[in-house]
Amino acid sequence: MKTLKCLTILCIILSCSVKAVNAQEEEQGTVSFFQPVEVVLELWCEGVYVDFIHDVYVEAHARVHYDNGDVTWMKATVHGNFLFNGVTYEINGKTTLIAEDIQEAHYELKGDDGSHYVGILTADDNLHTFTFSKALCPGN
Repeated sequence: MKTLKCLTILCIILSCSVKAVNAQEEEQGTVSFFQPVEVVLELWCEGVYVDFIHDVYVEAHARVHYDNGDVTWMKATVHGNFLFNGVTYEINGKTTLIAEDIQEAHYELKGDDGSHYVGILTADDNLHTFTFSKALCPGN
C-alpha cells in the first residue's frame, strides 16, 4: 500500500513537470500540431460571385511561434477533400497570420464537376470579411 501511494505521488509530480515543460515550450519557440478547421471561403470567378463555402472541415497542419508568450508568427497548410452542394472538392491551401486576427490565404480548389478555383485573399476574423487580390477560375 505504501509503494502504491509513493508511485501515485511520483506520477502526479511527473505529470505536473510535463505540464510545466509544455507550458514553457508554448511560451517560447515553435509549436506544431494538426487539427480540423472549418473551410469558410467565398468563391469568386473573375469578379463574379459563385458561392460561399462553409460548415465543412478539413485537416490543417499549424505551426505557431511564441516569443515570451506572444504569438510572433503562425502558418497553416490545409489539404483535404470535402462535399459541398453536391460537389466533392479537393483543397490545397496555406494561411499566414500577418497581424492579429488578419490572415493571408492562398488556395486552390478542384471540384469533381470540373470546376477549378485559385485565389489569394486577406481575411479579417473580427469583421468576417474577405479581400481578394486574386480570384481565378482556370478551365471553368
